[in-house]
Amino acid sequence: MSRDIDELVVEGTPVLLHGAVALSVANLDAVAAPLTQSGIAYSCECYAPDGSLILQRSIAKSGP
Repeated sequence: MSRDIDELVVEGTPVLLHGAVALSVANLDAVAAPLTQSGIAYSCECYAPDGSLILQRSIAKSGP
């Protein structure tokens, strides 16, 4: 998946989404929207250029 704000790889079970995201914290909802709208459970982490963790999120599966 590649857009103006990201270039991502979606793989595996559980879902692993990885790649480069411009302004990752500000764009996290847009990046994760396809998974969220599909009711797919996922976890994500955003890191600063120095490698420090700046955000962590886990979303449970929704729906049946």
